[in-house]
Amino acid sequence: MAGHSTAVLCGPARCGKTTWLLARYREVLRRGPLGAGLWLAPTARSAGDLRRRLADESGFACLQPQIRTFDQFSRDVLRGAQTSVRLVTGPRRRRLIRTLIEQARRQGRFAHFDAIAETEGLIHQVEAFLSELKRLEIWPAELRAACEARGAAAKDREFVGLYESYQDALQQHDLFDVEGCNWAARALLQEGHVAPYEAVRFVVVDGFTDFTRTQHEMLEVLAGRVEEIWITLPLEPDERRRELFDKARRTLAELERRHPGCRVEQRSVDDSLPPLANLAAALFAPQAPPEPLQVAGQLDVIAAPQDVGELREVARRVKKLLVREGVPAADIAVVFRSLAAVATLVREVFGEYGVPIDLDVEEPLARSPLVTTLLSLLRLHHEDWPFRRLLALLVHRDFCPEGCSTDSLAVAIESTELVIRRLQIPQGREELLTAMARLAERPPRSGNAEQLRRDQTWQSRAQRGRDVLERLAAALDQLPEQASLSEWAMALERLLVATGFVPNVDDSNELSPARQRDAAELATLLDSLRRSADLQREFGGPEAYTHAQVFEVLEDIAALEPLPPTRESTGHVRVLAATSVRTLEVPYLFVAGLAEQAFPPPLDVGRLYNDSETAQLIDAGLPLPSRQLRGREEMLLFYEVLTRATRQLTLSYPATDAKGEPLLPSPFLDEVIRLCGEDQLQIKRVTVLRPLPDIDEPLSEMELRIGSVEQALAGAFAPLAAVIAGGDLATGSQNLLPAIEAIYSRGHLEYGLYEGLLDGAEVEARLRERYGSQRAWSASQLEEYAACPHKFYLGEVLGLEPLADLVLEDDYQLRGSLLHHALATVHRQLNEARGQAVSPVELDQEAFLAEFSDVLGELLESWGAPAAVERALREIDRRNLMDWAGHYLQQHRDYDADFAEFDEPPRPAHFEVGFGLADDEDADENSTRDPLILGEGDEAIRISGRVDRVDVGRTEGQPLFNVIDYKSGRRSPSARKAFREEIEAGRTLQLPLYAMAIEQLEIITGGALPWQAGYWTPRDKGFVAKRNLQLHATTPEGIRPTEDWEQLRPTIVARVAALVEAIRRAEFPMHSADEKCTQRCNFATVCRVHQTRALGKQWSVDRTSAEAGRGGDSRASADENTTDEKTTDEKTTDEKTTDEKTTDKNPDERASS
Repeated sequence: MAGHSTAVLCGPARCGKTTWLLARYREVLRRGPLGAGLWLAPTARSAGDLRRRLADESGFACLQPQIRTFDQFSRDVLRGAQTSVRLVTGPRRRRLIRTLIEQARRQGRFAHFDAIAETEGLIHQVEAFLSELKRLEIWPAELRAACEARGAAAKDREFVGLYESYQDALQQHDLFDVEGCNWAARALLQEGHVAPYEAVRFVVVDGFTDFTRTQHEMLEVLAGRVEEIWITLPLEPDERRRELFDKARRTLAELERRHPGCRVEQRSVDDSLPPLANLAAALFAPQAPPEPLQVAGQLDVIAAPQDVGELREVARRVKKLLVREGVPAADIAVVFRSLAAVATLVREVFGEYGVPIDLDVEEPLARSPLVTTLLSLLRLHHEDWPFRRLLALLVHRDFCPEGCSTDSLAVAIESTELVIRRLQIPQGREELLTAMARLAERPPRSGNAEQLRRDQTWQSRAQRGRDVLERLAAALDQLPEQASLSEWAMALERLLVATGFVPNVDDSNELSPARQRDAAELATLLDSLRRSADLQREFGGPEAYTHAQVFEVLEDIAALEPLPPTRESTGHVRVLAATSVRTLEVPYLFVAGLAEQAFPPPLDVGRLYNDSETAQLIDAGLPLPSRQLRGREEMLLFYEVLTRATRQLTLSYPATDAKGEPLLPSPFLDEVIRLCGEDQLQIKRVTVLRPLPDIDEPLSEMELRIGSVEQALAGAFAPLAAVIAGGDLATGSQNLLPAIEAIYSRGHLEYGLYEGLLDGAEVEARLRERYGSQRAWSASQLEEYAACPHKFYLGEVLGLEPLADLVLEDDYQLRGSLLHHALATVHRQLNEARGQAVSPVELDQEAFLAEFSDVLGELLESWGAPAAVERALREIDRRNLMDWAGHYLQQHRDYDADFAEFDEPPRPAHFEVGFGLADDEDADENSTRDPLILGEGDEAIRISGRVDRVDVGRTEGQPLFNVIDYKSGRRSPSARKAFREEIEAGRTLQLPLYAMAIEQLEIITGGALPWQAGYWTPRDKGFVAKRNLQLHATTPEGIRPTEDWEQLRPTIVARVAALVEAIRRAEFPMHSADEKCTQRCNFATVCRVHQTRALGKQWSVDRTSAEAGRGGDSRASADENTTDEKTTDEKTTDEKTTDEKTTDKNPDERASS
């Protein structure tokens, strides 16, 4: 050894060690020969920074600066000796560890870790501990002996076995990990193989605080071959801060032992210390200086609410430096102890402020949108098309199945999504395709024009959806059942082309930058998949992989393989981990995230062995770092980070968490505050938790918009006008004026344009044309408008449809449909068998239930074979309906008893009686295409509908009929008076309009008069006369209309006219008498009825009608005399508010209510 050639240059931070050695190194490179110098740096980033600083001197250029890391140096030596090395690093190493864990599990040798064996966390912990053991050159036998000394637990035996398997695998297959490369290079150096560094005569080793055994031995070889070797250490001559520099002091002792005669030189900082150097000199000293350190102007501390608030403050300051002060981006760095947890938020916040960043974090391929999409496609295929996964794929912006026309693609995708949501099939490709085809081929049913239009619309949607899904299925069917990994790579690429996620082009230069990035990420994934074939084969993997097996391999690659490097650091602010900045020089340094438990982090979190276990292994003789040593290393790391700042240092931490609870700062930050004095630092505490930022000047588009509106509210309109007139900002600024106009309008006590009262003669003209005198209205449409005009506007006028989500719950509409069909069929069959209308009580309970059960079974069977979940729900429906059928017969006995004194008690005679509708095979023979007409001439209003059941009887020689509407929910026991109020308000028009239609259209011949109209609830109390409408009654003068009916008929006609006129006049306010309407409305998320209620806004169709008759303005306003139209016919919460009657669906087409 040539100890005299080795020098250790010691000194605290900022004493100029690196600058002095750079000058020496530059001179060596100038004198030559080529390759005379070698500089070893701790990280690739610090090596790059040194190259930049080396070239900063005017006129200096060097073709071969040879600034390397130890790992790079080792690989150079291996290549120089022409040693073939098969590297197992990064993702390949982690996949090897996963493979060995799976083998151990299959052999029953991994029981302790079995519960977490498949997690990424365990893989990373195992990899980290293996690296630590190998860096310290602790071999499996040594680890086993130490574990046995502490009474080897199952955890010890399993990990030691894994370590042995890992080392055996490397040796048997001639593989090298990072540590193995260093060991091999060390062996070559010791044997005299130094190529390509034969010309080296001057070596600098800078930026380290310690060395592994392998590195020490490499330095020994180099020291024996070169003229000079300089090693720097952060170390002070005295022991005032012994704990801080403990690690460097132990490294110096080891260097002196290995290099006898080496000289130690000490550098010190200048006596006239700048403020930041004063801080570095006092940090972590046992005693604070007598006076607070003078750091004003060079040190700032920020305490902001939550992580996002802290990052916004940092981003604002960075933006000011870049824009206001013209500081180059290369002079700014933002540092965190660890970037993994904050990388996404950092990217989001700095993007919000338009600050380009170079984020120093290795992100996995799983973050690639294209890779994620590929995995979703495979998972969709493997899981047999689950509902939500299929919808997520369909709405992807790049999805375009091969053969689909791009011109109509958007309409086709939208149609496919709507039909899938309507069918409500939770899983099953074949079932979905069959149901889609059935809907596409089903002819539209006869009925009114609106019903026909809806049927045709759904049929057209299903046809488009079938085409899209069949093309998707064809693309997935091209995947092999089994194939090699190389064959799978080709098949996956074809799949992405066939589904439109990868364009089919030969020249990648034709692609957009985003597409080029996708292509690079896909190439990385598929190349890694091909390379995995060799590794998998060597470790017993199959030659051919099934779909499930290749999916597991792809998931591993996506989780472990890093994204291809695409960062452009020029002009970008560096965002670094603390370990990456410790050797850099940064004029403007921000150290963020300095909360307690962040810097230093909990010392045993993320480690395979906790502090207690590690201490036992140390006691057994292993040279592992103790908790105390790791704590001192964190202190030294913080010291080195802070001393990187040369002009300005900013420290920040989140002062509150997401719940507003206070957070403590890092103890290291507390140390800084203690040294500098809190009063002197003037810590910026951002504590106002209000939505408007406290902005002195806007530095992002968001701040500009918010700030200009806030100033306008204070009376300064120029900034807002400038923002609106600018025209070059994002859409958010362009929408400001409409938003302000909407808010202003809504603030008045009158309803306006933004609450559903539409303006303009053109709008009214179009509505009058659409809803003119030839329009046939249904009672439910009028009721919906009366209950909530705005809901009618959204659903009927605009045709908006809520997107149905997959729900595992009772379908009340379906149950209602089954009930209507079953009862109508049973009654028809009974009447046909008897040759006349008869009561079902003529059958005994057993016979009636058998008849009902048969009919119900036939109905369910005719609607097709459902999936397992759907089948279970249908069975629930069937059992409920059978239970209600038992009640129904007793209810009919009570009903018949009420009419026992009639000459001919009313009997169920007609079912599904339609009027004003097209012919329908299910309709009663007495149905008519003629509508009910209210009014005359241009004022006439046509009403259409379908009556569930009409019972016909006779008393005192007069034919009578009852109108019955089935309800499968429960009706509240409202009094007849409240029922009448609902009718007068227009919210319950169905029964009286049906009665008027049957009478006026003479659907029941012989001059039959309406006797009663009411609801029949089989699950409740059936048909209760006191809760329904009595339309005619027996009087001394004969059969006469009741007083209620005499009064209601003109009221109903006037109400209907008022409702239709309000619709034609574009009156659609956000108004509902039901205070709980938003709890069950499909449009609750876009409705602002709560705001109108808070302002006390009122609206009444009576005012609209009256003012329309006077020719005045019908815009609604606050009116204390407006009738309180309180809803009295609510259903119980378990049955929602669904009418549960429909002829527009079957179980194959479950639609959202």
